[in-house]
Amino acid sequence: MSAWCLPGLATKRLPMMGTALLLTAGSVHADVTFDGPPVFQAEVGVWWKPFWDLTSDEAAKNWGNTRYDAVYVDQFGNEAVGQYSSFWIETIDDQIRQMKEAGFDFILSDLTNGFGAGGTATQLFAVRGTMPFAVALGGPLQRPVGFLPTEELDSLAQNEANLVWNNMAQLPNYVLRDGKPVLVTYMAYNLGIEKVPLPFWDDPRFTVERATGMLDADNENLDLSNYNNQWDSWWGWFSRTPIESPTEMSISPGFNTTHFRGNNGVSHDRRGGREYQDQWITAIEQDPDTIIVASWNDIGEECHIEPSRPSAQTSFDPAPGWLDLNGYQTDDFYVQLTRGYTALRENQLIEGFYYGQQDGPDIYLIEFGSFRYIGAVNQIRPRSAIIKLPNDLLTQIRLERTLTTVPGTCPGDLNGDDVGDSFDLAEFFSMATAVGSSPADTLFFIDAVTAGCP
Repeated sequence: MSAWCLPGLATKRLPMMGTALLLTAGSVHADVTFDGPPVFQAEVGVWWKPFWDLTSDEAAKNWGNTRYDAVYVDQFGNEAVGQYSSFWIETIDDQIRQMKEAGFDFILSDLTNGFGAGGTATQLFAVRGTMPFAVALGGPLQRPVGFLPTEELDSLAQNEANLVWNNMAQLPNYVLRDGKPVLVTYMAYNLGIEKVPLPFWDDPRFTVERATGMLDADNENLDLSNYNNQWDSWWGWFSRTPIESPTEMSISPGFNTTHFRGNNGVSHDRRGGREYQDQWITAIEQDPDTIIVASWNDIGEECHIEPSRPSAQTSFDPAPGWLDLNGYQTDDFYVQLTRGYTALRENQLIEGFYYGQQDGPDIYLIEFGSFRYIGAVNQIRPRSAIIKLPNDLLTQIRLERTLTTVPGTCPGDLNGDDVGDSFDLAEFFSMATAVGSSPADTLFFIDAVTAGCP
């Protein structure tokens, strides 16, 4: 096991209570724990794209290559749907809040296409000091063999590493591994070692980890023996099939670049969320030191999990929606899934969330601290994701583990006084007026308030 240091890592994960997403499943909840050994213990990170810039002339940065709109907080602190720039402080702060609530322990800033303006946004993120972070570089290291002399490529790569070392790696919230700052390098290893001009590039100041374009367990180019076993895992990027490792595993919800690269693009179907569920289950069963999700907000390459919806501006080749089992667009679908999985590290189930077996049809709702069987799909509240668990785990939790509602929390409590009462009803209807509420949401919340708290 590697020695990890995540600065300022909180021991308790926060409940999702964002206004825009307030009425989705699980927004009114109490944590429910079950006894026994933890389901898994990995730290969980997420790639973060810092290059979005509405003033840029490049389609890859100005949202020109995107088919989704983000649900976000804008530079004025207002909730919005559309597009943002990565250097807006209010947007960064809200992304940090959402990523923490989803259970992420750190972010990996994606500077693999060059330092540039993304470096500025990364520094803005870093100096907030509220979430651990590390950096991934690529830039010169991605160049094809023969593009430049290797000495020149090495010098250019070293210049970028120096920028990280001098401007970020000394900050107290920079992630350390084995006593040194983590630096991930992105190269075309998936195409074969002969395609990589500096496959063993290193910097002794850092613990250098490796990422490549497409992870596929069947790709012989990714056999670590090709690289003299100098490293023991891959840190991303796309994951078609997760490559198991005791130290790190990368997972993805799916991806698609064909909508702007045509025949030169690649895609891997999200399967209505099933791809993300299955890759999470594989990682949980392996329980490496680290699980990293690619990505939070690479909306162009459509491997993102940030709350989003298909753009109303895209008429040609529109993006598929993120739909629940009843066909409702669910902006925070993948955030719900992530939060459900990360909570299992503390043997927690989320009140108001739905759970099912990986290969089985049965679905259960956590309601008032216990499992309630759902007999039909149309009984599921709108905009709810299903946390699929390993086949034997759900049965084990239901039949062999003891559930306990965490003291000091209340299913009907919105205002934080640990009581479900008329004040919470007033808060609920005020927010429902602002952002909308389905009848099922309303009835559920009234039931929760009526139940009160012990």
